[in-house]
Amino acid sequence: MIYRAGNDVNIPRLPENLEVALNKMKESELAREILGEHIYSRFVALKEKEVEDYKKEEDIGNTLVTDYEIERDYPIL
Repeated sequence: MIYRAGNDVNIPRLPENLEVALNKMKESELAREILGEHIYSRFVALKEKEVEDYKKEEDIGNTLVTDYEIERDYPIL
């Protein structure tokens, strides 16, 4: 995932969505090493669930942020 900018400067692209980012993270030994196995595995499981939940909502045509998501996620920001 490289973006070619002007003057032949290569800039890595950000992942397109959470699922792509999570897959990249799962390929990274550095992430596992920095976070430690316990936090890494919990974080990955949490984000896999988030991707799964989003896909379910997307399947029924609901991709807006819900009140539930705001209540669930806002406090941890």
